[in-house]
Amino acid sequence: MVAAVIPAAGASCRMRFPKGALRVGGSSLLELQCDALFQHVERLVVVVGWASGLVVRGLPEEVEVVEAPRWWTGTQADSVRLALARLPRGPVLVQPSDVPPPSVAVVEALLRAGGSAVPSFQGRRGHPVLLGCQEIERLRVARLPEGLRTLLRDAREVPVDDPRVTWNLNHPRELARWLRAGLRQDELPGDGRGTTR
Repeated sequence: MVAAVIPAAGASCRMRFPKGALRVGGSSLLELQCDALFQHVERLVVVVGWASGLVVRGLPEEVEVVEAPRWWTGTQADSVRLALARLPRGPVLVQPSDVPPPSVAVVEALLRAGGSAVPSFQGRRGHPVLLGCQEIERLRVARLPEGLRTLLRDAREVPVDDPRVTWNLNHPRELARWLRAGLRQDELPGDGRGTTR
């Protein structure tokens, strides 16, 4: 069984607002990400820290929420490690909270690749990433000097025709760029408004 983790514990210093709680139409960014991932996984863990009450508001009840006890000093790898304690053995999709929600095509391409896999657009690596069982075991027991990058050095690159896999939403101007580019309606669940399950 494939599960998914969304690390959303950071302080959003450049955005100055919890990124997971940003409103996109009638939904939060985190709601859109959960909707996108629930099309492919049975279990989804969100790791929260700063402004956690605001970040988790409106999430589907199926989402498992974990509080990062030291979110202000923790890393993304620490958040994923916390989530793994809740999950059975098996591959895990990792979708940061500060990137656009993944398209169906991107997630399906990663799952077909097997093992650890990273999407790439024109040679640039992006998100989400798929951690295979071997990499997950390393993450459970080892401190990683470069975080998840340490695990993904030898991951299979999966070319995709979607530049958004390389986009970050760390700053208001990056969010505005994504919104100007428009959400492709065929990639959102339900009626295209990003409603949750």
